[in-house]
Amino acid sequence: MGIPLDCDDGNPMTEDWCDPAFGCRHEDIGGGIADGTPCDDGNACTINDVYDGGVCSGVALDCDDGDPLTDDWCDPAVGCRHSSAEGVCPRGCECLTEAEADAKFMNFVKCLEDPCGYFAPLRGEPVPKYCYRSAA
Repeated sequence: MGIPLDCDDGNPMTEDWCDPAFGCRHEDIGGGIADGTPCDDGNACTINDVYDGGVCSGVALDCDDGDPLTDDWCDPAVGCRHSSAEGVCPRGCECLTEAEADAKFMNFVKCLEDPCGYFAPLRGEPVPKYCYRSAA
């Protein structure tokens, strides 16, 4: 469970609420806001937000990064996200634990921030693996 969004846009002429599917929403409650007036719907997955029929909304953001090896989606709170598709790392990267990356490459960088898999030790919690590539 995350932190609730503060959807108050500071405009007394709008009713503000959080829509679980789209994030913050703002509806005109009689202020006569003209259609096409720029606004911010509070959804990081939309762009070019404007009022239409008293509701602030925008055009869906295209999160496709063009890489067939990543899954692309949009999180209304933060915007576009990309992760390794089905545990596959992008070209030039390997799915390793931090210890494996330290042992294999003296200098390494993460290719993606989301785990690409897990190492299951005999005892203890699974250790996340990330996509790494040599920085050298």
